[in-house]
Amino acid sequence: MPKNLVLSVPTGLLFCVVLGGCVVAPSVGDAPSDPPPQLVAGSQRDASGRVIYQWDRPQAFGRVLGERKVLGDAACLMGRADLEAVGYHPLAKDAEGAPIPGGGYFCAVKSRGDKPAAQAPQLVRSQGVLGWNQPGLFGAVPEAQKARGDDVCHKAQPGFEAAAYHPSALDEVGQAIAGGGFFCAPKRQPAKALG
Repeated sequence: MPKNLVLSVPTGLLFCVVLGGCVVAPSVGDAPSDPPPQLVAGSQRDASGRVIYQWDRPQAFGRVLGERKVLGDAACLMGRADLEAVGYHPLAKDAEGAPIPGGGYFCAVKSRGDKPAAQAPQLVRSQGVLGWNQPGLFGAVPEAQKARGDDVCHKAQPGFEAAAYHPSALDEVGQAIAGGGFFCAPKRQPAKALG
């Protein structure tokens, strides 16, 4: 199995990201508050024609720290390479009003945008699953690396693609991975024709 990817994507995280809920300016509270935030369809669409969802009450999110920050950064990263988690709510609701399994994350644009951080992420094994210790350190996949990244991710997990890249990513023992490392995520489905 290639060393330069992550294989584990919790279902609740994927659900949250596929629907969106990402904004530019963070405005979360110190702790989650009631009523929980809910995803609502915005008036804009992404480049593929999909509706962009947003949170109705971003101020209901509390700060996200520790292990939740790692999970939240992974969730946000699957949406866009320039996003990181700044808030979490355990009872956040999807667009239909049902609780999102595992809660929801409030994503905001990283201060460095879609550039990889100077610090390198490292592969770690947690509960028998190989993953990245700090997904928020990744940046966008350079066009020159996209085909290789998609190939690496697809070989490791059919239906996955390279969502982010870090040129100095480290393997489990702390050695640099030749050619860098990829953060893999489920392949995004193209939007259906509108109208």
